[in-house]
Amino acid sequence: MGRKDGFCLTWQPYSTSIRLPRKGTPFHNLNLGQELQMGTPNWTPALGNVGVFLRSTPLNGDDWLDLVEKRVKLVSPLLNSMTLSTLEKVECLGGRGGDHSLSDEGEGFLIHADEGLSLTTQGIFGYSCRSRQYVKGSGFRKLDAGGVSREDGHLYFWGFTRKGAEWILVRVKWMGIPADNLPGCNSGYEHAVRVDIRRSDLVEICEKAQV
Repeated sequence: MGRKDGFCLTWQPYSTSIRLPRKGTPFHNLNLGQELQMGTPNWTPALGNVGVFLRSTPLNGDDWLDLVEKRVKLVSPLLNSMTLSTLEKVECLGGRGGDHSLSDEGEGFLIHADEGLSLTTQGIFGYSCRSRQYVKGSGFRKLDAGGVSREDGHLYFWGFTRKGAEWILVRVKWMGIPADNLPGCNSGYEHAVRVDIRRSDLVEICEKAQV
């Protein structure tokens, strides 16, 4: 909770968020650190990396990148105490009754990864459908109404690893094939054919993954 004459800063170890007040409410409620009551909105605490969240002007592109990097620094000391997922568990491929992950694909695709990285690399990952690029007229074409066509294409997902909190970018190339791999099937799914896993940075991730 916050006071009407200032800010309230609360600590939630695994959830860092900014909640803006309703219109007319003269304070912010930030879940970023130990509970502190701040006397006035103009008071600026010496909070190091957390201080980037306390500002009175809009964020530009560089500010957002800086904010994300500082948030990672806040979270990274806690990564070894968290249960984290692996790259192969990111659900990004369409079909089979819903989005499915690389772990559902078996071993039928090529993998190229930077040293120390693999499908079992643990971390915090994200995916956006805006990163998808399709090859028009390719892949599986449905036979009649009611089916689902699946074009060939590629996508990206990204994240940072448990070990060293390194930024990584993953490119998945797929092909559209019949859902049951038999002639006459009227629905298709996306089957991975190549996965590239490499170290990256936020600028490239924002460009390639469209985030």
